[in-house]
Amino acid sequence: MKYTGTLAALLLVSTLSAAPLVAVAQEPAAPSPAATPPPLKTGEQIAARAELERKALALLEEVVGETPSLKLIENRIRLQAAAAEMLWSHRQERAREIFNAATADLSAATAGIVPDDPQYHELASTISQLRWRMLSILAERDPKLALDFLRATRPPAAPPAQPGANQRQPDQEVLFETQLAQQIAERDPQQALRIAEETLSRGLSSNLVPLLDQLRTRDPEGAARLAANIARKLRTANFAVDYEATVIASNLLLSSRPAESASAGAAQTPANLAAQANARRLQLDEAARRDLANLLIAAAVSTGGNPRQSGNAGALLFTMRQLMPEVERYAPAQAANLRRHVEGYERSVDGRPREQRQLLETGTADAILEAAGKAAPETRQQLYHAAAWKIFNEGNADRARQIINQNIEGAGLREQLLKELDQQMSWRAASEGKVEQAQAFLARVKSPDERIRMLLQLARVTSGKGNKAATGVFLDEAWSLLGGRAKGHKQFVMQLQLAQTYAPIAPARAFEIMEVNVAQLNELVAAAAALEGFGQEGFAEGELKGQDGHLWGALGAQSNEALAALAPIDFDRALAVADRLLRAELRLNARLAVARGILFKESTRNNRNTRPIEVRFAAPRIHPIIQD
Repeated sequence: MKYTGTLAALLLVSTLSAAPLVAVAQEPAAPSPAATPPPLKTGEQIAARAELERKALALLEEVVGETPSLKLIENRIRLQAAAAEMLWSHRQERAREIFNAATADLSAATAGIVPDDPQYHELASTISQLRWRMLSILAERDPKLALDFLRATRPPAAPPAQPGANQRQPDQEVLFETQLAQQIAERDPQQALRIAEETLSRGLSSNLVPLLDQLRTRDPEGAARLAANIARKLRTANFAVDYEATVIASNLLLSSRPAESASAGAAQTPANLAAQANARRLQLDEAARRDLANLLIAAAVSTGGNPRQSGNAGALLFTMRQLMPEVERYAPAQAANLRRHVEGYERSVDGRPREQRQLLETGTADAILEAAGKAAPETRQQLYHAAAWKIFNEGNADRARQIINQNIEGAGLREQLLKELDQQMSWRAASEGKVEQAQAFLARVKSPDERIRMLLQLARVTSGKGNKAATGVFLDEAWSLLGGRAKGHKQFVMQLQLAQTYAPIAPARAFEIMEVNVAQLNELVAAAAALEGFGQEGFAEGELKGQDGHLWGALGAQSNEALAALAPIDFDRALAVADRLLRAELRLNARLAVARGILFKESTRNNRNTRPIEVRFAAPRIHPIIQD
């Protein structure tokens, strides 16, 4: 199985890199709560709500009862875990019973995987996802049980090396336990510390970095002890191939960096450093800092400035940019050489001089415009692009438009940038409640698909603002463009999003859409089953695989979100729509979603589709890590 170290990459980027030059469409803030408390519910309303919960709990038991009919263990586990999560606050003992059944299925599935299986990596990845999902459910409710579960379901065999990998892959067990320690630290820092110390004997995880950050504000002495133990563990790391070790070591050095001495040139003695220590700085002794710095410096020097020399060379060279104060302090003779290596690396991945990168990261719009006027043709357009979006983000859309019109060469690129500017302006106007202005910008959008996406986005914004009239206008226009049988994947997904957004303001229309789409989904899945083996393999043992990574499961999951939104409005009709799904694996998940719509508040549902569509505008940016 290939583990990408996504969390480690995020940690390194967030800690070591300057903020990228990106303007992002921001999700509007939630409406402010009313100044007066909501009216008390009547006895009739309370009784109606209790009846809905009774129906939802009965439905859950029906779904759990039908779960054994599914052939794929992974499908059974998903349903059991989701049902246990919903039941926990209502019938905890029953929830634990269902969770134990899911654990038994997971253990059986884990034991059935052998390292020489050609499908090992795919199977192990599925089990890992399921295990983490179950762990996340338990960690919020019973951290001790979560730790017991984690240790009781360890895979029996280590995964074989991923073909072609030239980086050390993180130990998933260490990753899981340290992630759990992070979740526990909020409530029980002492237990989190014990887990981290026990886990450290088996290996390192980049999750130790945010855990240390949590602990140093709650238990500074414990954090210092853990940091010292981590530093000792890092002495044996091979930084040439160990990306996680690089992340951890660099963060230890940055988090423990002493404040500047009050008098220039004052000796940084241990006493001096102790006096400078404070609650916000991680405490790590000078000898440990020197050892860590020298290990990283030696590894970075060994790359020869070539980011592709080893699997971790890019990370090492990127790290050195932020650790130059440590280089100057502990290995001054290497400073000039390392600077050349770092600058060569940055130029190889970004193609721009350091001065230009700094200008884009920290310069004013006027400074960028001035530089653009003097720049070579190959960089001039990038600078004008960056200046336009910086000015737009400062609130001057007219000037941004003027810069694009006057300076961006090529009609196609100029038109695309102006279109993106209109999208941003429409978004901003809607989020500020300026519906007519939003519609004026929308009128410039010619592509039907783009127009529908923007209408859905605007409807979500106005719905969040409580403006039902404007939301209805946007949704009705989208429906006029999108109604009828979906003609492709994009349209199908947009129709599901439309139904979900319609649910609170026009449930009849939402149900109409869902009934048509469920019928079409049945046809599509039946056709996919007939074509299995000639394209995407989404089935196993004649049953649809779980929702992650497969088209039909993903469409089913999105349908479920709309059903969850409709369940509180008309439980029986939502359940009737769910029951129209012909395949048991889809139908049971849909029935579970109907129960979820009642038992979970909207803000806590696992809802992937309620956030507005995000639009990004970016000048080219530095990529911190090269993975060969």
